[in-house]
Amino acid sequence: TRRSSDLNEYKSYLSNVIKTFKAAMDRTSSQNSGERTAINSGGEAESYRAISHEPQDTSFRPFFLVNDEDVQRRKESLYEKAKQTGHYSIDDGMEYIGLGRYHYMWLFVYGISSMSQSVELTLTSVILSSIGCEWHLSLIMKVIIPCAVLLAAIPGDFIGGYCADIYGRKITLIVGQYLIAIFGVLSAFMPEYYSYLVVRCIVGFGFGITVVIVIVQTIELCPTSYRASAVALMFISWSIGVCYTVIGAYFLLNSSYGWRAVVLWAALPCVILCFIIPFMDESPKFLVISQNDNKAAREVMQKIADANRVDYDIDNVAELYASAEEERGTTRELVRTENRCKTICFAICFFFSNMLYIANVYDVAYLFDSGYCSPYKGSHSSCTLTLTDLLLDLVVSSGEFLSVPIVAVCSELMGRLSSVRLLAIIISVVTFSCIWCFGEIVLLVELYLSRATTNALLLLFFIYVPESYPTYMRSVAFGVTNLFSNFGGVAGILAVYFLGLAISWKLMFIVLFVASLIIVMVTWILRHETVGIRLQDNRNHDTTDLTQQQHPPDYTPDYTPQTS
Repeated sequence: TRRSSDLNEYKSYLSNVIKTFKAAMDRTSSQNSGERTAINSGGEAESYRAISHEPQDTSFRPFFLVNDEDVQRRKESLYEKAKQTGHYSIDDGMEYIGLGRYHYMWLFVYGISSMSQSVELTLTSVILSSIGCEWHLSLIMKVIIPCAVLLAAIPGDFIGGYCADIYGRKITLIVGQYLIAIFGVLSAFMPEYYSYLVVRCIVGFGFGITVVIVIVQTIELCPTSYRASAVALMFISWSIGVCYTVIGAYFLLNSSYGWRAVVLWAALPCVILCFIIPFMDESPKFLVISQNDNKAAREVMQKIADANRVDYDIDNVAELYASAEEERGTTRELVRTENRCKTICFAICFFFSNMLYIANVYDVAYLFDSGYCSPYKGSHSSCTLTLTDLLLDLVVSSGEFLSVPIVAVCSELMGRLSSVRLLAIIISVVTFSCIWCFGEIVLLVELYLSRATTNALLLLFFIYVPESYPTYMRSVAFGVTNLFSNFGGVAGILAVYFLGLAISWKLMFIVLFVASLIIVMVTWILRHETVGIRLQDNRNHDTTDLTQQQHPPDYTPDYTPQTS
């Protein structure tokens, strides 16, 4: 009886903590969305706040805390709101439809695309030794191959984001995916070094295009409560792709076809996707905001509702409205006063985060073989990686699966910004511990945790950055900031080969530790939170344009829900 009483008391304590936390989140959301002053029918000024993600009498709840009653209550509230005002937005429609079969199907497809990206990115790390021996390459010529792929992705990031905001998400993703598939297959048949380098650069260009569009499309298609979990779920396939590459190398690298068989193995997901991706739908948010095509957007929304087996009756009582069309696909918006600071911070974070991630991908194959923290010292100049090297690489790569639940849970409970700061601190601690040798097993655990946390940090930025920009410039903003991650990847490769292998592994880890500290400092400059907040459509903080709408947006009096 006493244990039962203690348990109930503990539950009551946790309930009060959660209520206090929710109240704090409500106040933060109120400050971020800003207040407006409106004149009521009596001529008196009142303080109003635009409705953000859902009705004001309930606070935002993560997907794993949402039950059927919450969903039904939200749908009824959205229906009544649309019926009263005579209009609804894309966010209202997505919230009304909810997450269902349509989303799961296309999350699987986008997951295959993410898998193909990770396969092509990590492929070079397992076949570089074999290519170097077959073509008698120097160390510099070998390092140029992965660096060229990442550098070629830089114009892909920028051009992909620009074209996605001008011509649409669908056609841009199709072009990028076909580039990866066609030239990924061709690279297996290249007879010499320079032709192989050119073909891999084209693959890197396609990689830069697709990595932007897949994330933006996923965020725009999902309801507010499920954005982070949907991207995290999709990125399970990124982790699967890394392990897929290592497993293919384990079985095929020492076969009669050698590294060429591994390249064809890596291109297989891209080829399969080329037959599926043309059937994807355009983003309704792009159709409304950038094309001002309400009819096409409503058709897509109706298709999503039919696939999810939901009655889309909100469309019978209200009209879908569009925000004012603004100049799209321009980088000038990134240097505006309200965007300049966060754009610079995101670029710096992408650079050093990807530097840490790529360094972890490439150093696993050489750390143990070179005798770091181990009495055994092999030879990293061999023509192929040993089975032990590949198994160690597979163990460390499996740490990426740990990053998915970390992101899905922490980003919703703690918020995007707090999760980013916490992960940056953990990464700095783990990287600092790698400087001191405590044995092979400890080093393996440290590399495992480093891979999990750096991948989680990148994944959080993939969610946080697109949510921080309005629709009319979301793709180009994400493309421009993400292109700095490719520079960071090049820095990570150079750190492994020219600091770790050539000079000292301790020096490499010291440099990586300094990079992690820079991330920690920069994340504390960021101030805005996006969890539970609707995606912006234009320069205003809400999802409507007050100067262009025939119907005024819905406003409710600003008040704080009572909590215990």
